[in-house]
Amino acid sequence: MAIRFLITLILFGNLVYAKDIVYKQDPSQSLSGNSPENSSYKTNADAISSSISNDFLIAKSKKFIGKTIKSENSTTRGAVDANLYKTISPSVVLILTKVASGSGSVISNDGLILTNYHVIENSKDVTVIFKPLKDTQKIQDSDIKKGRVIKVDQISDLALIKIDGMPQVKSPIKLGDDSDISVGIDVHAIGHPENQNWSYSKGIISQYRPNFKWTEYNQADVIQTQTPISQGSSGGPLLNDQATLIGVNSFFKKDGQGLNFAVSIGEVKKFIARSGDRYANQKVATKKSTIQNKCESKELYRGKSKDGLNDVISFDTYCTGKIDFEYVYPSDKSKAMYVHMDTNGDEYMDVMVFSPKRDGKFTVSLWDTDFDRTWDTMGIHDDGTIKPTSTKPYIP
Repeated sequence: MAIRFLITLILFGNLVYAKDIVYKQDPSQSLSGNSPENSSYKTNADAISSSISNDFLIAKSKKFIGKTIKSENSTTRGAVDANLYKTISPSVVLILTKVASGSGSVISNDGLILTNYHVIENSKDVTVIFKPLKDTQKIQDSDIKKGRVIKVDQISDLALIKIDGMPQVKSPIKLGDDSDISVGIDVHAIGHPENQNWSYSKGIISQYRPNFKWTEYNQADVIQTQTPISQGSSGGPLLNDQATLIGVNSFFKKDGQGLNFAVSIGEVKKFIARSGDRYANQKVATKKSTIQNKCESKELYRGKSKDGLNDVISFDTYCTGKIDFEYVYPSDKSKAMYVHMDTNGDEYMDVMVFSPKRDGKFTVSLWDTDFDRTWDTMGIHDDGTIKPTSTKPYIP
């Protein structure tokens, strides 16, 4: 249990929202690169997340208090666009989890918020921030709400959040139909790309792609658009000229120009109507609570890494039979000892914590907070423990 406790501690120092890519990590590098041949793994990161109270998220969101939003509505073109932004932007929210941020749409008067599954993945509690009444106003305590994840669909990449106490001046965004989707029509997006909060962009629908598969786990009817979106736009609304939601902005191709995708409104309506959660691997998902409550850490390997350059001690901390936490001691004793781990189960290390004197006293850590396999955050460990005392953006 001690190893699991360390992981829980280290997550308390995590930055709340994702930063831009600043360091490329070799995509082939995972924990198995320093371990035996059969050490591919996935962890139950949900157990880690559930141990952190929502009060932690609210505390982290206080950095927004008194902050004037960085709105990009100046890119609107014409009265129709400007009016659409003015009408809809108050119902587009900023969502903060313990490790990332994204966008969401208010879709009911009683506080239902639609977003992507990957925005809130492994989170039960989130923070929801509403846009101030005017762009020049600063965010206040009253703009920040606690939210809880009430329903998810990993396959279509959708999630529902419920908040209590909807601001009276906010109105839900109207949901459209698949019949509203047509190639060539203008579409609009509002979100929080690259921390530019409540940004507006406009484009056209390039194509409608039914049953589209974009990862090993994700498959749904999607809308291909030329509407510019970036990291932080995920979960925000794709709207037609009538200010009706016809999709949820979800992903884009980095190596393609104007290749942006939104999960279609048809998938959204099926998700809302469906009872219960849906996961790509339902058997794994239903065992989460059992693993969380009964698991004890188990050492799986002690010896040399595959390349012979490190001594490694590997652990399975969530009873999956796979390695998810390792101590690594380079054979070159002038190099720092470090701990590395995967906190979200994507088979790549997303945290490295260094002990330069190899005495178990940690000084610095690197974090991939949005799990895109790039370092974006640095942790400072002033007290030598594995939990960082402060964090800041990582600039190599």
